[in-house]
Amino acid sequence: MKMKADDFQKKFSGVIFGTAVGDALGYPVEFQKGGPPVTGLRNGGLVSDDTQMMVATLEGLMRAGTWNDVIRAGEAVASSYVEWASSPKNNRAPGNACMAGCRALAAGVPWERAGVNGAGGCGTAMRSMAYGIWHYRDPDIAGDWAASHARMTHRSPMAQAAAAAVAAGVAAAIQDLPCEQVARLAQRAALGWSEDVAKMLALAQVWAAESLEENGSVASRPGAVLARWLGWDGASAVAASFYCYLRARGDARKGFLESVNTAGDSDSLGAITGSLLGASGGVDKIPSEWVLGVEGARELGRLAKEAGKNILE
Repeated sequence: MKMKADDFQKKFSGVIFGTAVGDALGYPVEFQKGGPPVTGLRNGGLVSDDTQMMVATLEGLMRAGTWNDVIRAGEAVASSYVEWASSPKNNRAPGNACMAGCRALAAGVPWERAGVNGAGGCGTAMRSMAYGIWHYRDPDIAGDWAASHARMTHRSPMAQAAAAAVAAGVAAAIQDLPCEQVARLAQRAALGWSEDVAKMLALAQVWAAESLEENGSVASRPGAVLARWLGWDGASAVAASFYCYLRARGDARKGFLESVNTAGDSDSLGAITGSLLGASGGVDKIPSEWVLGVEGARELGRLAKEAGKNILE
């Protein structure tokens, strides 16, 4: 059935709130080992720099207002990052590479060369769902733009591939494609930048399928996989997130909680997994108490409506 504008609007909202909710669920337990499992929002639903940078990215794309000029869009996104980096909102301990890139951008370094050479952390993946919204009609273009703009903060093939995978996956999920196809398109997008990241995404698909079988291998069980892929680097962040997304089979609550109950980078894994779940099912599939309870819910709602107006009208 052909999707209507309202359907796409709900999916844009799903990506934005899915990112923020997953981030907020994982943020209080990032760096922690042990303790009670996450079952809901804590600390007033505070979000981390992950959500803040996703918002800055989408605001930059809307400010540029172009779907075919990646250079002009990059300049607008770079300006948005500089504004965020110097604002009082930037008090959530962002990553070193992200901040180094923002300082270089503020000093006038062209965005294509501002990033830290060799940086391969997950700081590009956790914000690149914005490109999936902006280029929801074409996952390949979404991935290419995300990978190109990743260089503002991280200049490594791993970081570019991770960004491409998230953007392409979100765009494909917005198009209502089956989750297995979403993962394959994300893998294809990553392959253009890093064969290693693409291989990890392929393994995530295999392990997710095996884990759902009655006699699945021990290596494919969530505890083993999430202990191996902690998410600090771009490759493991996208692999673990797509693994949780595929295992959820549309059950958003299950997918969110599995992605954040990890000893690793729980907020980034939650943000990426949440963006995919929200893109697939729309905002209505995310538990309403989480949508209403996340920090900045009104502002996020307005951003989603503004994005829809920019893209759909």
